[in-house]
This record gives sequence, structure tokens and C-alpha cells, in this order.
Amino acid sequence: MVVRLEGDRPGVDAEERRAFVAETAEALRRAVRASDVLASVDEGTFCVLLTAVATGGGEATVLSRLVEAVAATNARSGRPLELRLSVGAATYDPERPVPLAELVEAAEGRLGPPPA
Repeated sequence: MVVRLEGDRPGVDAEERRAFVAETAEALRRAVRASDVLASVDEGTFCVLLTAVATGGGEATVLSRLVEAVAATNARSGRPLELRLSVGAATYDPERPVPLAELVEAAEGRLGPPPA
């Protein structure tokens, strides 16, 4: 799963962007399970490797938790702009293994637009 911060909007300066990145990382930490692997791959872009997707609810569970975490972050008063994310996912098939870079590229190709 690839999660990208959508913060390149008018009025967002470098300091606010860094704050958005930190808030995104915290929202992701709250959304993933302890067994999942979370990594920052670029400023404002994160990769989440979900383990045991078939047995633990996986992608849908993490997406639901991420929506809740973003909503909680945006509900705080005094925020000048809402946190908005795009999410793309790809599934690793052990029967047809591919390098991690290809898996991430596939997920990036499925990045959806952030909610309006």
C-alpha cells in the first residue's frame, strides 16, 4: 500500500508541509497493526507492507483506521487546512513473486484522488 500526502496546495509553506508529513506519519502509525511495516519513502509518501492480509482483515481494516485517524486529525481546532491523502494498493502473490520496487510501482499506479 502506498499513501501519499496531498499538501501541495496554495498557501501551504514548507513548515506546514513538514507538519502535515508528521501528522500523516502519526495517522499511519495509529492505523497499521504492530505486524505491519511502515516506511517513509519520500517526503509525504509512505509505504505500508501489510502482513497476513488474508487472515487479519488487512487492507480494508487499515483503510478504515486511516480514515478515522485522518478525520480525528482534521477535527482538531485551529487547523488551517485539512489533511488529505491518496492511497494505492497492490497485492504480493507468493506464487508469482516480483521485486519490491515493482510492487510499490504497481501501488503507486493505483493511487486514487484524495477525497474532496
